[in-house]
Amino acid sequence: MDIYLNPSFLQEFTFQNSLVVIAWLFLRGGWIIFVIVFLWGIWHVRLIFLQRKYFLNRHWTLLAIDVPKDNEQTPKVVEQLFSNLSGIHSNINFVEKYFQGKTQDYFSLEIVSLGGYIQFLIRTVASYRDLVEAAVYAQYPEAEIVEIGDYTEDAPIDFPNEEYELWGTELVLFNKDAYPIRTYPEFEEKLTQEFKDPISALLEIMSKIQKGEQIWLQLIIVPTGSDWKKKSDEIVNKMMGVKEKPKNGIVDKILDVPLKILEMAGEAVWPTGFGGKEVKLSKEEMMPLMRLSPGEKNVLEAVQRKASKIGFKVKFRMIYLGKHEVFSKARGVSAVIGAISQFNTLDMNGFKPGSHTKTKIDYFFVKRRVAARQRRIIGAYKERNPIRGESSYILNIEELATLFHFPMMEIKVPLVKKTEAKRGRAPVGLPVEELAEEKRGYIRPEVMRGKKTELPIGLPAEEEEWLEE
Repeated sequence: MDIYLNPSFLQEFTFQNSLVVIAWLFLRGGWIIFVIVFLWGIWHVRLIFLQRKYFLNRHWTLLAIDVPKDNEQTPKVVEQLFSNLSGIHSNINFVEKYFQGKTQDYFSLEIVSLGGYIQFLIRTVASYRDLVEAAVYAQYPEAEIVEIGDYTEDAPIDFPNEEYELWGTELVLFNKDAYPIRTYPEFEEKLTQEFKDPISALLEIMSKIQKGEQIWLQLIIVPTGSDWKKKSDEIVNKMMGVKEKPKNGIVDKILDVPLKILEMAGEAVWPTGFGGKEVKLSKEEMMPLMRLSPGEKNVLEAVQRKASKIGFKVKFRMIYLGKHEVFSKARGVSAVIGAISQFNTLDMNGFKPGSHTKTKIDYFFVKRRVAARQRRIIGAYKERNPIRGESSYILNIEELATLFHFPMMEIKVPLVKKTEAKRGRAPVGLPVEELAEEKRGYIRPEVMRGKKTELPIGLPAEEEEWLEE
């Protein structure tokens, strides 16, 4: 049977009005596609509404963490802290996700400088406060942890603003997230074994800003599973020249059942099994590995090392906020971006400002579009929103410990909040009446109650006098 196509049918459409063509397609079955798209949109909007409702009903707490002045702990111990925090990861079922709006709980790690006064913060769901405190005290027994008011409440949300100027962005990776950034082991001198803390340059810059300026750094970390490691395996196999096995279809899986039964029977009879022989790579299989340059081998090892540790989905936000008379991009933007760039390696990975969130626009409607981005970035920061903005990416606990760890004793930044003395344990059985003023006396009471204040959080009295002058 011969089949003939009549092109005249299509030629008639080329000379018709576009609305006529759309109407013709719609009436002859195209409405089904329209209905499917429309229902999918309603379902998606409903899901966002449920997730936002779930998010707003959660009770959050903001914890300020101060470590002793003589802290000698390296970022290595913070890896264990993040390992403990990853324990909140849970598998959300279909009903919880699509009918209750449940999302994965997360943490917000923040380093803020208010007028040059620096504080380390962790924001968490109130029910996980004990977990956070236990994880911190396990590594820093003399640390002080107190609940404080939100420092972002006094910041303006509407831009352009008569009093304040804002520059913000989300920092994204310039390569696939399977490639690691430069981490703290690479900041140790090989000859002298001396560790050069990478956070010292960042804290030094944040301490130099003036009164009326603020620098906010925020790491939203969401615990995740291990599926992200598949990307690392693909990169490793590609570099080693290993061909990926084709995925088995349903028929292949059915045919594999008898073979697996025979293999299990063979293992029971012969303990060494059919696969008991030592597996050795042939010369052909070894050749791709031998052809790798020293730099490529380092990259291969780094990718495998990253995949061997626990990972989190991450969003990295930065905001520089200042009054018009003191606002300086050179001091609050360029210097901070430069300090963060020390974690970049051109052959692997690093950070750059996200093109969709950076508050810099070229060409058309510049002022209007910059103001819209300023409102979005500060809104997402204040909400600690894990979804808005750029796409999230994976960082493992070694990378997170490099970016967020408490300053060591060698860092001589004067306005980094640290405890004045080590905590001592009370004798067992001693009756003690807990007084809020004594337990948290070094935090301003009005900040503890969440009231507004123009002075930095947790500021000692002598430093308040210094700022007022």
